[in-house]
Amino acid sequence: PPSAAVGPAAALSSVPRPLGGAGARPLWMGKWKLDKARSEVYEPIMSDMGVHYFIRRAMDAKTSFLTMKTSDTHVLILLQMGISVEESIPLDGSWASKAVPPMSKMSGEARWRLTKNSAKELEMYTEFPSGWGSLRDTLTVSEDGSTFARKIARSESLYITRYFMRVPE
Repeated sequence: PPSAAVGPAAALSSVPRPLGGAGARPLWMGKWKLDKARSEVYEPIMSDMGVHYFIRRAMDAKTSFLTMKTSDTHVLILLQMGISVEESIPLDGSWASKAVPPMSKMSGEARWRLTKNSAKELEMYTEFPSGWGSLRDTLTVSEDGSTFARKIARSESLYITRYFMRVPE
């Protein structure tokens, strides 16, 4: 079953307001490669979200790449991990629909929104269908802009941190 510590109603009240655009080019923009040696596995988060065991294993076996950029109205995210997944989230903090994780026990659609957007930090908050809780995904770029930490949290006690290195464009 999903983590009981974060339910949709409780999580909604703790969603911070969007901070707006960063002015200059945000440091989180660009292409990034997962640093598997420093990163925690995705398995506990995916398990809590009802993702099939073999899919969880495959996700942790691959080295993923993230490419992030912006349009005038959205953050555009391309995840490459054997397969490619493209998503976009409104910059203004409004809710957008997205598919639930493939090969999970969830059905229907989730909704997500941007909750932080600064030069060094990007945070997205996702609410899953009823009974499946939420997820907070926070990217924090290092001082020199060469790496970022990605904290993926289902609750105060269930979270992982994954590290990414900038790939020259």
